[in-house]
Amino acid sequence: MSKKYKKPKVKLPVAKVIPITNKKVVTEYTVDTTSLTPSITEITSPTKKPVPFVVFTPEVHQQMEYIVQQSPLEVGWMGLVTDLGNSIYLIDKIGIPEQEVTATETDIDQDALTQLALRFDDEGEDPSRMYAWFHSHVNMGVTPSAQDELQIEEFLPECPIFIRGIMNKKGALKVDVYDRDAGVAYNCVETAVNWPQLPQTTIDELDTTLKENVTKRVIQHTTTYAGYNRHSYKNVEPAEHIYNDDLPPMHLRNGHEPMNDDENDPFYWRD
Repeated sequence: MSKKYKKPKVKLPVAKVIPITNKKVVTEYTVDTTSLTPSITEITSPTKKPVPFVVFTPEVHQQMEYIVQQSPLEVGWMGLVTDLGNSIYLIDKIGIPEQEVTATETDIDQDALTQLALRFDDEGEDPSRMYAWFHSHVNMGVTPSAQDELQIEEFLPECPIFIRGIMNKKGALKVDVYDRDAGVAYNCVETAVNWPQLPQTTIDELDTTLKENVTKRVIQHTTTYAGYNRHSYKNVEPAEHIYNDDLPPMHLRNGHEPMNDDENDPFYWRD
C-alpha cells in the first residue's frame, strides 16, 4: 500500500502592506515622474552620493597658479588625488609630463603619462592616485574645447573617478568631476584651498590683543542750531559682543560664508 503524499507546510513571508493614501507620506526616497514625455529623472535616497568637493593643498594651489602665469602657451599637468570620503577629493601633488603645446592645445601622449606615473612611483607615491588632469587656457575663457571633452572620454575607461580642471591667467578656474560608474558628470564643482589651522597659541595671543587694544567708537548725536547735528565721540572699554566667539576659525569657512551681521560690516559707520 502506497503512502499518501502529504504536501509540506511552507511558511510564507508576510508582505509589507503600504497603504494607498492621498496624504503626503514622508519617506527616505523622493521621485519626480510627472512628465508625459520620455525622460530620465533621479531618485534621491539616503545612499545617494553628495556633490563632489575638490580641495588643494596650499603648495599645489600656488604651483598651479605659477605654472599658468609663467607659460605663454597652453600647458597641462596631472595631479595625485586622495579620496577623503563623503565625495571630498584632495589634490596633494602635481607633476608636469613631457608634452607638445601651442597657443590653443597641449598634446600629452600615453608614453609621457607612463613616464610620469613611474616617476611618482620612484618618489614613493601611488600612481593609481593620478586621476586629475589640469591645463591652462592662457588668456582665453575656461570653457572646455571639443578636444578637452574627447580627452576625458579617453581617461574614463581606466578611471572610475576623474577630475578635470581648466585655468587661465585671469584667475578663472573650472573644475569638473566625472563619476563613471554612476553615469554622472558634475560641472563646476566647488573648490577650496586647505590652509593649515593657526596654532592655538597664536589664536589666543591674537584674541587677547584684539580685546585689549581695540575699542568701539560710540557716536552721540547732539542737536544744535538750524537743525544741524553735531557728533560727539567717546571711546569706551571694549565690549564683549564685538567679538563673536561662536564663529568657526577662518580656515574652516572656505570663503563661502558671508559676514552679514552689522558688527562685522566694515561700512557700518555709513548708516
